[in-house]
This record gives sequence, structure tokens and C-alpha cells, in this order.
Amino acid sequence: MPATSPGSISYSATFDPVNNIAPNPTEGVQNGYTVMNGRITWNSPSTDWEVALYALNLTNKVYFNGKLPLIGSALGHAQGNVAPPREVGVTVTRNF
Repeated sequence: MPATSPGSISYSATFDPVNNIAPNPTEGVQNGYTVMNGRITWNSPSTDWEVALYALNLTNKVYFNGKLPLIGSALGHAQGNVAPPREVGVTVTRNF
């Protein structure tokens, strides 16, 4: 009986550094940070199937996607959009 291929495995990793962010330096600076993501993918020999394990924000870094300084305004605070925490998941794809 001939041996069959187990398929192929590929992987990727991204390291996205961001420098200090200072929308208004007198009202606060967000220090620089790096977000790390990773993915491992298996493709079936016929490429009909793909299964991938992924992780986003591997270090679970807390940071803001955007920040609006309102300290100098009548509101007296800053508003920001906190980035999502670590996310780990699996995707399964069937190609027809």
C-alpha cells in the first residue's frame, strides 16, 4: 500500500510595534508597545480541508486603539477604545 501525504503545515507570526502615542503631550502619552499574533495551519493533501489554530495579542497586552484627551475640556477626562484581550481560536475551512 503506497504511503499517503499527511498534508502540509504552515505557520506565521507577526510582531507589530507601535511607538509612543501622544495625541496631546500635556494630557498624557501612551507608551509604545508590541502586539504579537500567531497562526499554525494544516492543509489536507487534496487541499479540500484547512484547520488553523490562531492567537491574537499573545502577550495579552492592555493598550488603546485610540484615545481622545478631554482633560482640558469641561468633561475633565480622557476617552479611549481599549484593544481586545488575548484571543485564541480554531478555524475549519472546507473548499469546494
